[in-house]
Amino acid sequence: GTSKLTRQLLHQAKQLKVIVKYGVGIDNIDRKAATELGIKILNFPGINADSVAELALGLMLSVARNIISGDRSIRTGGWKRPLGRSVHGKTLGIIGTGSIGTALARMVSGLKMTILGYDLYQSEAFKSTGGIYVELVDLLNRSDFVSIHIPLTQKTAHFINNDRLGQMKPGAFLINTARGGLVDETALKEQLQNGHLGGAGVDVFEKEPPVLGELANIEQVAFTPHVGAYTQETLRKMDRTCIEALSKALKNL
Repeated sequence: GTSKLTRQLLHQAKQLKVIVKYGVGIDNIDRKAATELGIKILNFPGINADSVAELALGLMLSVARNIISGDRSIRTGGWKRPLGRSVHGKTLGIIGTGSIGTALARMVSGLKMTILGYDLYQSEAFKSTGGIYVELVDLLNRSDFVSIHIPLTQKTAHFINNDRLGQMKPGAFLINTARGGLVDETALKEQLQNGHLGGAGVDVFEKEPPVLGELANIEQVAFTPHVGAYTQETLRKMDRTCIEALSKALKNL
């Protein structure tokens, strides 16, 4: 899962031969140490694509239509009716057009959104959804919603920083269901507080569980506790796939 597999821990596992990541991102595994120790690492790109894309879409709708604040109002005896924003017909910018980004592009087709994509490698599957590749600055300038779907590496840490948040369209929404370290949370808080951004949907955090501080008091943000892949169907699929892959890997040693 998301537990840290450090160099120290791997050195203590004297009989360890194979690590099977229960999911996709392997940024929590010390890959250099694993390679030095001859430990094979397996993961399953695309296995949770639909469930993560569903959550990204759910967060988009939640923050655009103020679903969370409306729920809070009723639970506390109020009847606050916040004015929301339509998603239909807007522009969605997808950073990272792999399996999850492409799944999201496919899901929003019925909403008649203009879909922009940014990736180092262009995907024919993404293009087939009607997605259009543009430069990152263009995507940020034009998109009403920006959804992040890239892996966390040393090069992508704080990929969404204060400068790039400032390049986003005024009133736009940021959605992050990828990795918390991709976004500078302090910069995100500031851009929300100064009114430049319209809101954010956040499933992942730099530190988990997070210490939100002032970010917790901003109503235009919807939080979920890193549950992008957490559907019954996806977890059962991951169970089977992990066991099958582990069995095959061990037999081939």
